[in-house]
Amino acid sequence: MISCVDLGIPVLWKHRNSLVKLIRPNSVGIELGVYHGICARYILDNASVSELHLVDIWTKPGTVVQHRWDSRFSNTKKLMKSEIENGVVKIHRMDTKDAAQLFKNDYFDWIHGDSGVEYAHISGNLVSYWPKLKREGYFVIRGFTPSNPVNGVHIAIDELRESSGDVDIVGLTADTEFSVSIVLRKR
Repeated sequence: MISCVDLGIPVLWKHRNSLVKLIRPNSVGIELGVYHGICARYILDNASVSELHLVDIWTKPGTVVQHRWDSRFSNTKKLMKSEIENGVVKIHRMDTKDAAQLFKNDYFDWIHGDSGVEYAHISGNLVSYWPKLKREGYFVIRGFTPSNPVNGVHIAIDELRESSGDVDIVGLTADTEFSVSIVLRKR
């Protein structure tokens, strides 16, 4: 297995918000893991997209704080109100892997994954959404930890690189050691 940490991946962006520069005008994108909708709002305010799909389950099974998740969902809808009304934003309140079935292959110009760093979750999203990404499209994954090569994100990316053969690692953001985003491009 080739570890991402051994590849000498360059830090190309100071913060993940800088990644909006990668978004081509009138592109179709998806955010996996929306939480409060702040990142999605930033994308809408700083990039031209024709379609933005927001996928989040907005729940945490086994907790007694569902009202907090419902509040986050309501706030996200308020933040995106006009874009929802004009059809630019489409919200999918469901598990990210289940939502992948809604889209045909080669559908998205870019994907922003911010829905967890556990191996099973990241691997599931990469396997489910990599075929949905167009050639030359970007897949940004938050939660890459350069100092931890056994992190679930590292392992899932290494497996994708070995199985698909069409993955380029473009670079990293320099947010913090615990919140670095890695940018992949599909060949």
